Amino acid sequence: MLRQAADQPPAEVGSGPTRRRYSAPLVVGVTGHRDLAPAEIPGIRGRVREFLMHLHSEYPDRDLVVLTPLAEGADRLVANEALDLGLPVTVVLPMPRALYAEDFRTVESRAEFDRLCAAATDLFELPLTAGNTPGSVDGHGPNRARQYAQLGVFLSAHCHVLLALWDGRESTETGGTAQVVRFHQDDIMPGFAPRSAASRLTLADDESDLVYHIVCSRDRPGHTPAPGLEPLDCAWYTRDDAEPRTRELPAKYRQIFDRTAEFNTDVQRHVASIDREGYPLLPREPVAGQRLQLRQQRRVLGGLRQFLEFGDQRVGRLGPGADALQRFPRSVEQVFLGAVAHIAGARPVVAIAARERLVLGQRGAQVGQRQALLRATVGLELYRAGGRQAVERRAELLARGEQLEPAGRHGTQGHGAVTGASRSARTASRPRSRCRSSIIRHT
Repeated sequence: MLRQAADQPPAEVGSGPTRRRYSAPLVVGVTGHRDLAPAEIPGIRGRVREFLMHLHSEYPDRDLVVLTPLAEGADRLVANEALDLGLPVTVVLPMPRALYAEDFRTVESRAEFDRLCAAATDLFELPLTAGNTPGSVDGHGPNRARQYAQLGVFLSAHCHVLLALWDGRESTETGGTAQVVRFHQDDIMPGFAPRSAASRLTLADDESDLVYHIVCSRDRPGHTPAPGLEPLDCAWYTRDDAEPRTRELPAKYRQIFDRTAEFNTDVQRHVASIDREGYPLLPREPVAGQRLQLRQQRRVLGGLRQFLEFGDQRVGRLGPGADALQRFPRSVEQVFLGAVAHIAGARPVVAIAARERLVLGQRGAQVGQRQALLRATVGLELYRAGGRQAVERRAELLARGEQLEPAGRHGTQGHGAVTGASRSARTASRPRSRCRSSIIRHT
């Protein structure tokens, strides 16, 4: 459902700045309290402006895009600052616009909402969640709260950085700021996404948990920031066990941002030749071909998960060994062949040997980073292999004159996102893969 919302044409396209063609943007999603303490608003505004200007100056070859639902308070504060800086703003609404506008009780608030929508570059409306109707989301309650939970999932799935104007306190409010931050880092949205969704095996370190936290108070009695936090404090906030809060962008995220910026710099030098010589990898007409490709990729990726899971189970039974580094797989091909053998059912020889090498590598402290890189590389290679198999299979079917299965409502699942980025969109049960190193993700 979320993917469909991203693929639909916007309900309204405003007059905001356009983005560069073929550019992979740097997307900042916004979550925050509606009731910011008035005395802190000037300081918060300055922190937001400083943050956006810093990102823009650090990565001038990436279009900095702000993704916001334009609720009162934090959302609109960030949107106004972004527009003042000439940055593109994409608006995503938690429900159809007419229903959402009921949140805004005053004429002034609705006028500001309409003004910001008109100034945005894109505007998208998320559909009603399963079981909801226009009548059931009227007024505050659990049905309307599910729409905000869906919005939080969508924001988290389509941004590289989640900008949180948050008091740092936990909350049981479904779809509230605290739960959006938690979902961004742990894939848990109580009452919306099941806890089991966070326990699936991943193939690489997760770089999808990046939050920039601006600490604030709320305009209600007793709602000062959580213990240990002070109003207007700013920090990068991640799931890192040793140092979850840092003043500087952690190195692994900076590396990803730098590499994407290099890609943008290179692609802008070749825009003319891309326009002239570019072509789609698959014909546009048979959507069934895309379904076949996705099915093959899921099948291969599932085999790799089983392959890695088996190795993880053996870690507790095998010692690292003095020659762990020497016995670590000497090439990606060794592990790749082992995974393919496992997928094909040839368990005894190649697959088990590759597993043993993988386990030894996991236990060797000297090769920890190399093992993570290896997993990511193998995952990418298998993903590509699935795509190639799908293309070959489709060509074989067409050559035999067979009719491809027509695609259903979910047949087209391209990688375009609401922001022009490509990233796996989350669904209600498992909205995203944790492998988001390539982030939103790229156009």
